[in-house]
Amino acid sequence: PERVRVVDLAKTAGGDFVDFPNVPELAAFDPSDRKFAALARKTGTAVTNAIDSDWVIHIAQLNANQICVDFLCGEERQNWFGR
Repeated sequence: PERVRVVDLAKTAGGDFVDFPNVPELAAFDPSDRKFAALARKTGTAVTNAIDSDWVIHIAQLNANQICVDFLCGEERQNWFGR
């Protein structure tokens, strides 16, 4: 309890996360990652991403919907695996 905060993520009747933006631009965002985006939006805490390209592809819309992402390896995918 001193180091971990449990956050309840409510779902809609259709099973979507209430805190995940319901916008057409994020319709293709990976469903398995939506819980992390919803959590970030609800708590105002950034998601730390290493090399999951879905976050880079959608960064503009995530940011526009109050979801911040910290790219551990940078936002340039061509640099993620060396040259």
